[in-house]
Parts: sequence; C-alpha cells; structure tokens
Amino acid sequence: MFVGRKYELEQLNKLYTRDGFQLVILYGRRKVGKTSLIKEFVKDKDTLYYAMDESNEASAMDNFNKLICNFFNINEESSPIISWEDCLKTIADNCGNKRIVVVLEELSYIGQNNALFLSQLKKAIEFYFKATQIFLIISGSANGFMEKTFLNPKSSLYGLQTAQFKIEPFSFFECSHFFPYLSIEEKIIYYSTLGGIPQYVMQFDYSRDYETNVMEFILNKSSYLFNEPENYLKAQVEDINFANKILSLLSKGDYNLERFHNKNISTGEDLILMIKKLKKLNIISRRRSVGMSIVRPWSFYRLEDNFFRFWYRFVYKNRGLIDMNMIDYLFQNKIKRDLNSHIGYVFEEISTEYLKKLNSEYKLPFVFESIGSWVGYNPVLQKPSQLDIVATSYDSVLVGECKWSQSLTTIDVLENLVLKAETLKYKNKYYCLFSKCGYDKKVLEYVKNKNNFYLFTLKDIDI
Repeated sequence: MFVGRKYELEQLNKLYTRDGFQLVILYGRRKVGKTSLIKEFVKDKDTLYYAMDESNEASAMDNFNKLICNFFNINEESSPIISWEDCLKTIADNCGNKRIVVVLEELSYIGQNNALFLSQLKKAIEFYFKATQIFLIISGSANGFMEKTFLNPKSSLYGLQTAQFKIEPFSFFECSHFFPYLSIEEKIIYYSTLGGIPQYVMQFDYSRDYETNVMEFILNKSSYLFNEPENYLKAQVEDINFANKILSLLSKGDYNLERFHNKNISTGEDLILMIKKLKKLNIISRRRSVGMSIVRPWSFYRLEDNFFRFWYRFVYKNRGLIDMNMIDYLFQNKIKRDLNSHIGYVFEEISTEYLKKLNSEYKLPFVFESIGSWVGYNPVLQKPSQLDIVATSYDSVLVGECKWSQSLTTIDVLENLVLKAETLKYKNKYYCLFSKCGYDKKVLEYVKNKNNFYLFTLKDIDI
C-alpha cells in the first residue's frame, strides 16, 4: 500500500511533462520510503531501473550493462563495456527522442570514494544525456554523500540537477493513513512508538491491540524492530557504545551541553563529533528557542526519531529482562507505567504540526512566521522554565501548553502558562492549550469571554 508523498509525486509528474533532459536528486535516510516513492512514480512509465548494491565494481557494471541490453533489446556481445561511461552512453544512444525514466538507486554504494565514476557520470550527463528526453533519477541513503556530491557548490556535479528532494519521515497526519480506522488516541500512541519511518510503521498488525503489537514486534528478539536502532547505527558510527549512551539520555528528555556534563559525559571534541554525526543522520537535532524574550534563552538537543526514543527508553536498558523472557513484566511495569511521559513529547510535536496546518489555512488570529518552543531561565518565575509551543510574527505571539494525562486540565495550568509567557516581549499575546482529556469547569469559565485563548482537544486534531 502506497501512502502519502503527495507533494513529491505532484512535483515529479510536473517535471516529467517538461521537455528535455531532467535530473532529479532524491535522498533521505534508510527505510524512509525513497524506493516506494520512485516505484509509485514510474509505475506507468517506461523505466530503466538499476538498484546498485555493495557488490564489486566490475560485477555491478556488468549487471548494469545486462539490464541496459535487455531494456533496449541489444545483443550483449555487440555492446562491449569498459567503463560506466560506456553504459551511460549506450542508454543515450538508444533512447532516441523517447521519454524514458532512468533510475540509479543507492548511487552511494558505487559513488563513495570513487572519483572516476563520478567524473564519468558528469561527462555522461553533460555530453550524452542533455540532448535527450531522459528523465534521470539518482537516489541515495547516505545523506552526507548525496549533499556533498550534488548540492555542494564545491562539487563538480553541483548545479546539474533540475530538482532535489530530501525525503523526510512521515508526519503524524501522513502516518495516520496507515491506520485510518483507529481512534485519534490510538493513532497518537502508535505514532509515538514507531514514528514516521514507513518500514517501521508497517511492522505492526493494527487489527491487534497495542500491547500485543509491542510484545510481538518490538520485544520479541526475532522481530525486525528488536535491535533495529543499534543495527542501523553500527553501520553509521564508529563508537556505538558512546552513541548509545547519548541517545539513552536523550530518550528521557532534551539536553544541552551542561546537562550532558552533569551526567558525567565529557563535553569535549568526542561529544561534539558524535552529536554532529547523529544530527547528519537526522536522529537528533539542535533546537533553538523561538521568540523575543527578556533574557537570552537556551538551545538544546532533542531525539527526533520517535521509535529510537521509545527503543532507547524502554528496550535498550531492559534487554536483561528480555533475555530472561520477562517481556510481560517489562511491558506492565516499565512501558505501561511510563508510556504517557514518553507520549508527552510527541504530543507537543503533533500539536505544533496541527497549528502549522491552521496557520496555512489562515485560521489563527495572525499568520506566524516561525514556531517552536522556548527553554531558558525565566526571570518572572525566577527559575528555569519551558514553553511547549511558541509561534511568532513581528508583533504577535501564540504560546501553548500540551497535556497528555488521564485527568482534565485544570486552571492552574492555564494560569501558569500566562505567567511563564510574561518573559516574551510582544504587543499581542495569544494562548492555547492542548489536552488529551479536556478541561475542568474553571478553565472553560476563564476563557469564556476572552478572544485570545484557544482550547484544543483530541477531537480537534482528528482530521
């Protein structure tokens, strides 16, 4: 089942209708859905599709040539190959004026540390392909390689592309299409557990309950997801133990360098290099506080991948219980106990995403230009504090609090939000709450005659 990627498909099809040669660069982390997107795009088009792998270069070149000969119905013996350039020139020589799609998937397998291949690719594009109707798609999972090779002004291949797409994990609303018949609460729970990587989302059986899915498809040692985060990182970082330590801390909350230091993690070059690597992999991000405030706010690091956050919080440190076949105990006494706390972080992201949607539809009192959160020392409260959501324009701000709990949100939450927001310097201030279970009477009474307060529930988000 193909889900989402509406924007990318629309843009690809629009490019396809253009006259002349087109080069599209498509990149993103492993299992994010690049192959599914390409296959959906080419399903009704003449396509020469070559998925590169880790085989040796001579074997890969031979396989590519066989594919080309079969596609154009050429006798292999009459098409001797010496180089990648020969293969690419054969494509150009035989396509005529016909529009064909040529896909080179996972180019990084051949292109990394192979300057000769890249120079031959450049020559083929400039001297053979540009006079044709070829629609060339080059994809890769090694984000650093793809960006350095095609999007860096210092690269010889820079500027040859017609368009480039960085394929991101699905948002909550995109992911919801995988399980449309579930309740909004269930959708949030599943998204908080698996995140937006399609390969992860498709592991669960949504006709079964959440507990069964977690025990069968995450805590089961033979399951694909059981050790997926560590397996993924082992191929990407040299010191997996150091990466595990950092991600284990981030699984329970945001960190700045000072907090890492307080947890006995050296804040020297090793930490900086590992953080840079994890950022490049889109596993973590550095976030800067949004909004003009009385004091300078803090920046912080956040674990962005929901499944990695779930795994490092509930699986990584409890593998001893799993080894003793105590997965029922693990679920009941650790996962179930702390799940709401885990979901709370994701609920903030979903609420932010919902506000972006309202903003794009002009359904808010002003159009905000940036949105995020605010963390820092609050001089009004005389202690560190956090605003879950801060959305700003030149003279207006919308601040929000998100509550994922089993009880009604009370008036003290709203009053505390107003108090915390005093540190922000804006002419117009608006306030919003997002609550899983709704609001008590005092909250409803407080906002009754005020036009700068907004209350949202799960029903609002269920779109």
